[in-house]
Amino acid sequence: MKKTARLPLALKLPMTMVTLTAAFLIAASAIVYKMAEANIRQNAYFLYETAAGAAQTAVEVRISEVRKDLIRSADQPSAFRALNNFNRVIGMLEQDPNTYLQHHFVTSNPSKGLESEKLTDPGDGSYYSQIHSTYHPTFKKARALGNYRNLYLFNEEGLMVYSVVKEADFITSFASGANAKTGLGQVFAAAMKAQPSQVVTADFAAYGPSGEDAGAFLGVPVFKKGQDTPFGVLAVQLSANQLAATLGENLDAGYQNIFLVSADGAARTPSVQDGLFAAGDALGGAAHIAAAAEGTDGLHETITATSGKEAIAVVRRVGAEGFDWSLVLETERDIAMAPVYEIHRTVLMVIAAAVAGAILISWFAADRITKPLVALSAATNALADGDYVSEIRGKKRGDELGDLARAMTSFRDKLKAADDAKAREGEAARKTAEVVDRMSDALAELERGNLACEIHEPFTSRYEALRENFNRGLANLRRSMGDVVDSARNVGRYADEQKASAADMAGRTESQASTLEETATAIQDLTKGVRNTADSAAKVDQTMQGTREEAERSNGIVTSAVQAMDEIQTASNEISQIINMIDDIAFQTNLLALNAGVEAARAGSAGAGFAVVASEVRALAQRASTAAGQIKELTSASEEHVANGVSMVGRAGEALSSIIEQVTEVSGLVSEIADGVQAQSSGLENINEAMARLDMVTQQNTAMAEEAAAASQLLQDEAQSLSGIVSRFQLPGSPCRPAAWGLNPVTCAAPEAPARPGPRLAVSLSQRKDRPPQQLEVAAHQAGSGTGCRHIRRGRKNMLDQGARPAPAVPPKPAPRRRKVTLWTYFRLFRRDILSAQPAHLYRAWMAEMRTPFFRSCLCNDPELVDLVLKQRPRDFPKSERIRTGLKPLLGESVFITNGALWEHQRRIIDPAFEGGRLRQVFPAMWDSGVAAVERLRPLADGRAVEIEAQTSHAAMDVIFRTLFSVPIVDETASAAGEAVRARQRAQPLVNAGALLPLPKWFPRFHSRRARQTARTIRSLIGQLTAARAAEIAAGRAPDDLATKIMTTPDPETGEVFDTEEMADQVAIFFLAGHETSAAALAWSLYLLALYPAWQERVAAEAEAAIDPAKIYFSALSKLRDSRAVFREAMRLYPPVPMYVREAARHERFRGRKVKKGAQVILSPWHLHRHERLWENPDGFDPDRFSTPNGKDCLRSAYIPFSAGPRVCPGSAFAMAEGPLLLSMLVRAYRFERVEGRDPVPEAQLTVRARDGIHLRLTPRQPAPHSQDTAR
Repeated sequence: MKKTARLPLALKLPMTMVTLTAAFLIAASAIVYKMAEANIRQNAYFLYETAAGAAQTAVEVRISEVRKDLIRSADQPSAFRALNNFNRVIGMLEQDPNTYLQHHFVTSNPSKGLESEKLTDPGDGSYYSQIHSTYHPTFKKARALGNYRNLYLFNEEGLMVYSVVKEADFITSFASGANAKTGLGQVFAAAMKAQPSQVVTADFAAYGPSGEDAGAFLGVPVFKKGQDTPFGVLAVQLSANQLAATLGENLDAGYQNIFLVSADGAARTPSVQDGLFAAGDALGGAAHIAAAAEGTDGLHETITATSGKEAIAVVRRVGAEGFDWSLVLETERDIAMAPVYEIHRTVLMVIAAAVAGAILISWFAADRITKPLVALSAATNALADGDYVSEIRGKKRGDELGDLARAMTSFRDKLKAADDAKAREGEAARKTAEVVDRMSDALAELERGNLACEIHEPFTSRYEALRENFNRGLANLRRSMGDVVDSARNVGRYADEQKASAADMAGRTESQASTLEETATAIQDLTKGVRNTADSAAKVDQTMQGTREEAERSNGIVTSAVQAMDEIQTASNEISQIINMIDDIAFQTNLLALNAGVEAARAGSAGAGFAVVASEVRALAQRASTAAGQIKELTSASEEHVANGVSMVGRAGEALSSIIEQVTEVSGLVSEIADGVQAQSSGLENINEAMARLDMVTQQNTAMAEEAAAASQLLQDEAQSLSGIVSRFQLPGSPCRPAAWGLNPVTCAAPEAPARPGPRLAVSLSQRKDRPPQQLEVAAHQAGSGTGCRHIRRGRKNMLDQGARPAPAVPPKPAPRRRKVTLWTYFRLFRRDILSAQPAHLYRAWMAEMRTPFFRSCLCNDPELVDLVLKQRPRDFPKSERIRTGLKPLLGESVFITNGALWEHQRRIIDPAFEGGRLRQVFPAMWDSGVAAVERLRPLADGRAVEIEAQTSHAAMDVIFRTLFSVPIVDETASAAGEAVRARQRAQPLVNAGALLPLPKWFPRFHSRRARQTARTIRSLIGQLTAARAAEIAAGRAPDDLATKIMTTPDPETGEVFDTEEMADQVAIFFLAGHETSAAALAWSLYLLALYPAWQERVAAEAEAAIDPAKIYFSALSKLRDSRAVFREAMRLYPPVPMYVREAARHERFRGRKVKKGAQVILSPWHLHRHERLWENPDGFDPDRFSTPNGKDCLRSAYIPFSAGPRVCPGSAFAMAEGPLLLSMLVRAYRFERVEGRDPVPEAQLTVRARDGIHLRLTPRQPAPHSQDTAR
């Protein structure tokens, strides 16, 4: 250290800069490399895990569909008939069935192998060939649709009576012998012991007739109606090669391998890489093979693959019923980690080049600094020696060294001028003393009241401005005192006029009181008429309710008729089956008669009589067959007539249903009319009360007029006193007193008094918009005189005394940040809670800017700017890439975070699913969710504290699953998805930390391990749901719900539809945004009702009158006005999404400020909904505010819980139906009360939630005695 201190700065500074720069570059590069390597490695692992998961799902779905197909086929009567007919005609063959049928269908078949299915009829004319021609096309199509290798039918003795593909096992027995030991023989034996719809399986193994392709078999018993023992077996064969091809179709077989492993460690599908192993081969004892055999999921980073190379392996247990498999995906490590090795080499080269460049640049920069320092050191020494002539170099530099050179030059000049300054100080002191004396004399005269004494003799230039200012001030004072005198004279005259006006006001007030009394009487009569109209409307409503109930009973009768017709049709079908049996009996009898005739012919004359009998029997069988045919034709005609009758009765039922719906709508309209008339009646009663109060105020005005007259007299006295006070001053026009001042006499001219406006008595609308309420009140007081203000306050006090009640407690609101903080502190506060991190002035600011070294943002509360960004020019303000970065692992390319053409394509597909008519279709599912939520809370409604957010989350998720996938949340997959969404909510911060830095798009963004795990879990579960729905759509049995509507709706411009991956992205945002919005708003609504019990009782009474849980009426939504107002107010106070973040696509100018391209434009519903310049009582709870002029105006321009414009939430109408409905059902059933000391504190996670939850007490409500009648 001592040696370093002795070095000159010219050497020490370059060495230090080079060392520090090189160290920094090396450290920074190493950190970036480590971060990039870890991210690439994690991305690679995630990619392979996703591929393995997709393959796992594909296998599970494949086996599940095969099982369903087998059960469905075995339950069809056609399966039994086919098996019965094949079994019957085989018995009718005169030759050995195996030899005969093998010859015609296998040996003589022109097509071999899988192509043998092309043969439908060999042309031998046998009964078997006829039956084969009937059923073979159907089973052939079933094999193709199911992608089976083969399909088999066995009779109860184990004989394979039919197969689609004809091979060596055709028409052979599997009850004993070598065939019984094969997988197909084991399936037959197990199926004959199985219960109905029980599927038995045999794992992949070599099967001789199939050649080298291993096969797995699944079978199901076929039962004859009314019997308990199987009549035969239906079985299918799956191909190992086909399954392997399906698993490997999206992989690169050059360096990846995927296969199934059973519990014994053997491969169950062949390698997708040629020649490594076949199905059934043992795979050794590698770690990942052992894990697969044990059924343990995991990622194995370094293993020896089946190819002998080092690889990465992913193991996933396959949940295929009947098979014990695990899926293994191997990826060669050298190729998988190639990007890591490439970035390693690149970083080393970059570090070397950067260090070399840093050394040259640092040495050059240090040299540029040390040379001027040496020159300045020499100049300083010269200045210390008293040399003021030597030149100081470097003054033209723009850096700190230039500043130092210029400062030294200035310091030299100041030292040089110091002596001259001392000489000038004496002269300045003398002139200053003279000016002070003259000003002192003038001020003394002014103190005596002389206002006409200017100073005319000029001062020196330094003090001349002081004299001129004094003279101007004196002139202004003279003018002001003149105005005061004139005003004092006018006050008396105005007081007289005010006294006369007060008298006139008293007379007019008395006349007004009389008129008001007459008006009140007329309004009272009008109120009685409106009340009678309301009673009549209520009677009409009751009549419509009876009509609707009668129509519903008629609909029930029609339904019973339809059921009876269906039973008739079923009986006709059974008759047709019996006729078929009679036809078969006639056929058999004809055969017996034919055989009898042959035998009689052989017997000669002895059998002549028997031949006659045989002929008669044959004729009788022929007539029986003909009669059966005629009966069948009549039965078919009867079935057609019955079908027509069913159709006509069904149309009648639909007509009645339509009538019921229309009657329901008319009933709803009549109810609304009745409610409107009742509201008018209530309004008129309020007008009556207002008229009474107005009459009272008129009487008060009379008293105020008398007080005004007395105040006018006092004003006159004050004016006289003021005149006496100002008379002490010498005003313009009177001579000044020069003797006392030593100045020249001056005559003061009377100045012209300027015109002045009178006091403002009101605040304009524009001023009101720009001021908070407390400032408006101050402005109103400042607008009038003191007496007027006293009357205003007195009137306000009287109004409060006459019935105003104290405001209830204000709903909780997080305390804003009170002081400025550092950027790091703000970031920590922001990560913890975005609401409390913001300053208080945002609640009254129209716009606020934030600038950091990493980004710029502006928060806009001006309704015009909000309208510009969301409605007028939304394409110029796309969704922010910073928010997109944080949500993409879960949402992928969902409509919530996409922009441009992709977003437009997605909205064209999604929007039709949320059209108005769809709300009526999904309303029953919402209703069922509400009923389920009420029942779920029943065990908790015993007065204990309940965390209500968890309950509303469960209810909202139930609505999502019922409306989207037609399954309740009790479904296993739905329940798992709901829990995963809640875990994601706890793990995901609002903004990804990496998104706040100006990093390039290719730079990796890091997410917490928990956030990544929850995202993978959710997307896996969603993938299962969407894949299952896609399979149901393909099979034509998908329910008509939102998921089916979205997945089958094509883009009207491109004709494209969502594939499974795209649908998974959209379902993810439906889960996250749809669930979060409804759950949060519903929880806050319940808390607010607990905080304001009067509103809770109001909502409960409305729900009791409008809702009957036993009946689903869509029209009930229109009756939930109070519930809708509460829900809307809750979303105003606690908007689900606190802030929307957009990004400026070009340079803009907001309110005169520049907004650069790429700046973050923030629209904050949290601050906009509580803005002090827009809303009256912004922090208070007032659901009735939306019926006031201020509320209506703000509802249009300052209320955006669902955003606005083209990007408005497509499900907003669903949320505004779901929320009030669930709220009404819950409040109808239970009373909610606050838990003392546990009031929630709002904070922003993904949505606005309570920091420690919302805790309420629940108790059951006692229903009103006539609640059911009222609801109906």
